[in-house]
Amino acid sequence: MKLRTLLSIVVLLCLLITVTASANPGTPANKDARLHANGLIAALPPASFDGGDAPLSYEGNGTTDLCTHDLTGPNTGLLFLGTTAPTDNAGNLKNVAAGADNTGSNGDGLEEDAITGTATGYFNSGTYILSATVTNNTGGNANLYAWVDWNNDGDFLDAGESASVVVANGATSATLTWTGVSDNLPPGVKYYVRLRLTTDVLTSPLGNATDGEVEDYYLNVVRITPDFTVTKVYTTASGDLSTNDEAPAGTTYGTPVADPGNPGAALPSVNSNGTYTFTTPARGIYYFYIPVCAPGQSSGCKSVELRIMVIQAGYVQPPIANTDIASTKMDQFVSIATAINDNHSYHGTNLNPASVTIVNAPAHASTSVFPSGNIAYVPNSGYTGNDTLTYSICDDGTPTPSCATAKQIIRVVPANADNTTDATDDYAPIVVNSVFSDNASLNDKDPEHDAQSTVVQNLTFPGKGTFALNNSGDYTFTPVSGYSGQLDIPYTTCDNGSPSACRTATIHILMVAPGAALPVKLESFTADLNDCAVTLNWKAASEINFKSYTVEYSKDGSHFTPVAVINGNGNNSKYSTTHKSPADGKAYYRLRMTDIDGHEDYSQTLSLSINCSRSYLKVFPTPVTDGKLHVNISTLDGKFDCKLFNLTGQLVAAKTITKGNNTIDVSKLTKGVYYLSLDVNGSRESFKVMVQ
Repeated sequence: MKLRTLLSIVVLLCLLITVTASANPGTPANKDARLHANGLIAALPPASFDGGDAPLSYEGNGTTDLCTHDLTGPNTGLLFLGTTAPTDNAGNLKNVAAGADNTGSNGDGLEEDAITGTATGYFNSGTYILSATVTNNTGGNANLYAWVDWNNDGDFLDAGESASVVVANGATSATLTWTGVSDNLPPGVKYYVRLRLTTDVLTSPLGNATDGEVEDYYLNVVRITPDFTVTKVYTTASGDLSTNDEAPAGTTYGTPVADPGNPGAALPSVNSNGTYTFTTPARGIYYFYIPVCAPGQSSGCKSVELRIMVIQAGYVQPPIANTDIASTKMDQFVSIATAINDNHSYHGTNLNPASVTIVNAPAHASTSVFPSGNIAYVPNSGYTGNDTLTYSICDDGTPTPSCATAKQIIRVVPANADNTTDATDDYAPIVVNSVFSDNASLNDKDPEHDAQSTVVQNLTFPGKGTFALNNSGDYTFTPVSGYSGQLDIPYTTCDNGSPSACRTATIHILMVAPGAALPVKLESFTADLNDCAVTLNWKAASEINFKSYTVEYSKDGSHFTPVAVINGNGNNSKYSTTHKSPADGKAYYRLRMTDIDGHEDYSQTLSLSINCSRSYLKVFPTPVTDGKLHVNISTLDGKFDCKLFNLTGQLVAAKTITKGNNTIDVSKLTKGVYYLSLDVNGSRESFKVMVQ
């Protein structure tokens, strides 16, 4: 190690003896700052050396084992991190990592450029991957070493915190990998990262290296939060997945994957920046999983859940239950306002907060439910990280209440974490042509119990309405006359901690019909194709002042004609009708429901594929009297699966058939009605068969 003068050492030691320890605001308490009154760290590397600039706890004893790199050796100007060579006394051990401000006084300035801004890597199946820019013009190999303080204990000395990679001559980038790292990192924590590039062989984040450079950063952890929205059938929902995520610039959102149990095949259209749109004709609860990739990541990306509740007038539907977010400090209880962003899904019912129960308990806490529906969450002793529970909430519908489930995400913050805050999305059903006021902050939480205030907004949405939000969270939405759509409005809340922490959430607005009880509430509506006739079945849970159902048919899904009118029979009634002559192609069916005052509502629209000009396919005879059922395929080649079911849906016979005449033995079947199902070129044909 080259030191300029013995006097430098004497002065340095004197500074250490006279320093007064004090905590630097915003830094975890277990990091020993040891600052001078002028804000400078007591221990500085000699002027001809490069040093780190993480807090002093990362420098061993802060005197004799500082992390330093000699800037006067033969590789000076040939081997360094980033693209800018270090200067004398670069990295002066100030108590803010350079990644927080890599062009200002907090770090090494422009030469802190191995990683732009904070250190952005990504998790992939238990590994953490981080790439850095390097310069190696030495003519031989060098080594890039790195350490991450994963347990946030103020040093880089623990098992699993180091990684290294060989940097070949001429290389301009290098990738480091840590294994066995969980991505369930608690919020409010700044994880420090140290990079050391040298031709030496190192085993420690401390001590001197004869060449190269050292740089310190904050680790930028991608944290994603589940999203939800509420809309109506045929009403486009628009939103932004990124508003409640903590992600660096350059994070991208990928192609959504639908849950197999979704009520329809519609997919949201998701842009790479997280904005999306979604439209569907089918009511119900949809779940989608969208990959969220950190900058430079192409595989193993985390997936964020998007839950979309699609409601429709005239149907018995579960209440609207939405995801809640809450934060608390380690070993501290938090009460979660469960029902604030939930609501009933149709008029004539109310939400029942007292019905709240916990369906899936959290893995790291005990819970209880208050009569108000709020859930008390008590984390296990010493636990930090993210936790999840699932709750159920019901309405007061009669004769049987409807219930729904949703998740609550709890972030348990370490006791020594930096200041943080949290906000939860809100749902606001607003009656068409009505001014609506509420408060967005009622379900927002701050783990330090700091006071929160919202950023004031006064917005105009052309053709939709105006929105005003004050700093207490009170807001008013005034819709344009006749507006009946869906609208997402992000808002930001900040606390009064030091430094202040902010989070963004969304108010999900849905315009709904006036609050009179619906004349009819449907439980089900189905359409089935049998032997070229469409059978339509539906069941009403209740009918109030109700007159009739009109069954409507369309060939294009837009222009409908009536095919049957059926009078209402009262609550819990079942109905059925058959359309005997639909045209080939797509067939669309819906119910027009009319009350005695002339008010009308429509059911969801059902669609079927019709192919009744099937000259290539004949099933005969019917009835079957000799125990032999014939299936004749005249023009199609290949093998086709043919199955026979009884009226209970039980498979009673199956055979693979080919072109020509095929015989199925039904002689052992009980006399009665059966249905023959035949898969032909991706289309399923169904025939009614009588066996005598």
